[in-house]
Amino acid sequence: MKRVGRGYAPSVVSSAGRIGLVRTDPRVVVVEVEGEHDLNTAPLLRREAKALQEQDVGIVLDLESATFLDSSILALVLELDTNLKTKGRGFAVALPEGSADAVRRLIEVTGLDGPLAIAPSREEAVAAAGGGTASP
Repeated sequence: MKRVGRGYAPSVVSSAGRIGLVRTDPRVVVVEVEGEHDLNTAPLLRREAKALQEQDVGIVLDLESATFLDSSILALVLELDTNLKTKGRGFAVALPEGSADAVRRLIEVTGLDGPLAIAPSREEAVAAAGGGTASP
């Protein structure tokens, strides 16, 4: 795993995928999740999420380029949603139409498309997370 610069902040790259941070709105940071993420990469995502929670920003988890997520990642997503709600900050998941079927099905089958704010585009997710009350 190595850190590389990209956009707003460094990206974390592992053999399975990439976690990148992008800031297109002063109130929101987008966490780009690319490739496969599971128990092996969960600590990387957790570290990035924890650092972002220390900032006064909403967070968007962009899953457009994710090809696989396991239950450890879903647990982290739920934890992040809960923590940000408690702090009165926004959280949304960008899951555009072109997202991997495996990721989309996992979110639907587990019922997470109910409690999480799922947006059909990154732009809509950023708008939702920027308001501080993205989740229903």
